[in-house]
Amino acid sequence: MLGCAALGNDTGGVFPEPNRVLRNDGKGGLSEISGALPPGRDNTLAVELADLDGDGDLDLVTGNFDSKSRIDLNDGTSHFAEAPSLLPQTAFSTTGLAVGDVDGDGDLDVVLGNLNGPSELFLNDGSGAFSQSAGLTGTLPTIALALGDLDQDGDLDLVLGNDSRPGLFLNDGTGVFQDESTRMPVHSDFTYDLVLGDLDGNGTLDLVLGNQSKFPGTGEDRIDLNDGTAHFQDASAAFLPSISPSTLTEAVALADVDGDGDLDLAEGYFSDRLLYAPLYPRLGRLYLNLERQLEAPLLALVGRDYELRLSSEPGTPGTRFGVAAVGPGLLASPIQDLGRLSGPLWLSSTFLVLPPVAIPGPAGEAVISSPIPPDANLVGTTLASQAVILRSTGGLHLTTYVEDTIGS
Repeated sequence: MLGCAALGNDTGGVFPEPNRVLRNDGKGGLSEISGALPPGRDNTLAVELADLDGDGDLDLVTGNFDSKSRIDLNDGTSHFAEAPSLLPQTAFSTTGLAVGDVDGDGDLDVVLGNLNGPSELFLNDGSGAFSQSAGLTGTLPTIALALGDLDQDGDLDLVLGNDSRPGLFLNDGTGVFQDESTRMPVHSDFTYDLVLGDLDGNGTLDLVLGNQSKFPGTGEDRIDLNDGTAHFQDASAAFLPSISPSTLTEAVALADVDGDGDLDLAEGYFSDRLLYAPLYPRLGRLYLNLERQLEAPLLALVGRDYELRLSSEPGTPGTRFGVAAVGPGLLASPIQDLGRLSGPLWLSSTFLVLPPVAIPGPAGEAVISSPIPPDANLVGTTLASQAVILRSTGGLHLTTYVEDTIGS
């Protein structure tokens, strides 16, 4: 079976639309699968696909506003049947959900984040039948949530987005959560979405908060960095460009979009509200993570200097060092396993190492300049570059690569 996507449709609660399942043709083309879902119309605000009953296919969980959240079981052909008895009735409007094995028994449990009540934890008995657990208490109303191992003890912890300090609940390994929200910075905006990922390359999960303002024109998205023990520090000013005017962020996602081995950030905005529309941008934004960035801002021309711009740990104090190399081309497939040196090596075996440079903080940027000889025979030659960065913490990593063709 080709890959599929499940879409939850919310139209503000007036005329809800049916949810849909779309099949991927393997080339990125999506078409709706007729009759894939049971009939019905919900204000669905959250969707997760996961194998809940252990039969090898992906089932569907939907978090619904003003109606019961649902589990629809997959028959293996991308057709789903509602199983109302599997998930106990909840009296709250669900705006976010997460799926993961929180009690370490090998099956997938469900956390529902509710707007008008506390978040709820439902444990799976292995067959896809859920029972509500008392292991999660003391949560505030929330719109967004995520599971991840935040304190590096091997189990899934929980972070909740709300209208002040994010909620942090650490798991004891059995699905019992302890409120440790005082480890989080205090923020003043409404969090509409959040995502966990290692942004600074230290091996721990950091937090990105997609926010909307309580008052028009004041909202800011946030980045909170994890020190490895689930203590978080607001690093927004150093790591995230300030946006003017402020945004109505509805969705955030992390992925390595430029192939340099670090996580970049995409944000989706909503600004069709008549009152706020003039104050906010209508487009989403893509932010490239500069942790492994290497750029060549000038054309490669014979008889001119060729510049490489290295970036590492922008916004933090301390000095880093970089060594760049240039060569005639790239490997067909990168070398991945280089021991203490993280990141893929792309340069071919023949290359010239340039003099090392210091990368001072907090700018986190340095420029290496090297002349290209005034030789007409070089015109049309491929020039590939990559660098090694020695971080302020002592770690070594490779940057992304740059490939140019020398001109005249």
